[in-house]
Amino acid sequence: MPIKLTLKNAALANGENFNIQVKLFEAGKNPATDMPLASSTSQFTAKTFPVGILYPNDAATATLATINRKEDYVSDDDTNSAHNRLSTSYVTSMSGDGYAGPANVNNGAVSLVPSGVGAGMDKRKVEFKIKLPANAVWDPSLPNNANWTYNSADHTITQQIDKGLITRINPPFSVKWNGNQEVKLNDSTTVIFEQTTTLVNTDGTLDNSTRRYGQLHYRAMYVRRIRIRKTLLGDGGSNISRDSDFTYNYLVSVDQFGGTRPTSATSVKFRIIEDEPQLSSLLTGYGLRVRPERLSAADLAKLSHNKLQASNDRSNWSTLDTDIAPISVNSSAEYRENSIPTMLPTPVSYRYYRLIFDDDITISQFDEEAVGLVVQTKLTPATHTAFINDLNAHTNDIYYKLVRNFGRVRNSNDEELGSSNADAYIRNPYANMKLISDGMSIKWKFCDFYNKYRRKFDSCAEVAVLGAYYGMPDLQ
Repeated sequence: MPIKLTLKNAALANGENFNIQVKLFEAGKNPATDMPLASSTSQFTAKTFPVGILYPNDAATATLATINRKEDYVSDDDTNSAHNRLSTSYVTSMSGDGYAGPANVNNGAVSLVPSGVGAGMDKRKVEFKIKLPANAVWDPSLPNNANWTYNSADHTITQQIDKGLITRINPPFSVKWNGNQEVKLNDSTTVIFEQTTTLVNTDGTLDNSTRRYGQLHYRAMYVRRIRIRKTLLGDGGSNISRDSDFTYNYLVSVDQFGGTRPTSATSVKFRIIEDEPQLSSLLTGYGLRVRPERLSAADLAKLSHNKLQASNDRSNWSTLDTDIAPISVNSSAEYRENSIPTMLPTPVSYRYYRLIFDDDITISQFDEEAVGLVVQTKLTPATHTAFINDLNAHTNDIYYKLVRNFGRVRNSNDEELGSSNADAYIRNPYANMKLISDGMSIKWKFCDFYNKYRRKFDSCAEVAVLGAYYGMPDLQ
């Protein structure tokens, strides 16, 4: 008579022998007091998994197991004065990686436990040994470091953990840096922590046959705390009708909102807010907005001393206006209001526009929406005509023209500190049809059913008439 037994996880060590006794009793007998009809004892040997970095066999034939444990975006306070090295006070929190699974045949990792595999978790402790990067500094007083033992001879930390029934464990630790760890602007730098995991025998020795190894990857990227965002104003979104006059209202906003939120006061400086249309465009209006709580009183006063300039080559600038007074607003809705404070009676056509302040402007509050340049630009007649001609050549296609405008923030040396783009799509009208199941009925929805299917319609109004005629109210 076949029987099936399941061993408890973490009950045995790999290679450990254990006995299973089977007794057969007559029906109705009490196993606790009566003699069995027959009995047998069989010996088995346990098979368990090692613990290591989870790196599936089907991932690759790589000879080295790697796992990305963390990625940090560091900013001004986290770096040196040149912003190209991690600060000596910056703390990086990491963790090891240990999963109980089959040894990976391609590398030093382990793989996911496949369904039906006759093996389980080992009862023994697992030792994590992590070699720190050369530029890492060990400080036992940092968070999560109390249970680790540091060896200065080989710059490693070690901890033995009783994992119990936990399938995957990630022991945390923290390090500081010696001032030589490189970081780059808007580009990740990978720092490697080498990890070895080994099961520990009951006598304290290591079972080297269970050793697994690999790399923990930490990535750091420097981002400036100063931020610029260029957006289209209004509720129309980025899709623009081809019948519009191709006039766009933009907000080019500068604030201090990069990286993690600082615990102490910080500030960023800039001198220039620049608007760069995709092509030479007409400037038809402009304005300047500020959230006054983001700046000091001195910097609020500096905002009024400025020049609005235009250029076709970014070398020769023409001044269009001076000392534009900022408009103080008290909410995000007012800051993003779709209105233009000053309209030009005679629009000018240039490739670049900028507002340059007489002195550096310092944003001292860490929050969104500090200083915003409002601009209204319009495609030149020549560009407008070229776009319409191109759209007319694709009336039977779902086709669009992209208008991509950039915003930039610069310092007093004209160095770019950040950029952002806002896109508008000028589309041909097209049919948008959707079937919606609503009980036993099917609803047909159309939008702008022009010049498309089987016959030509003069307007959406004619589509509505057809909807009424055929009893389809969603066409109306």
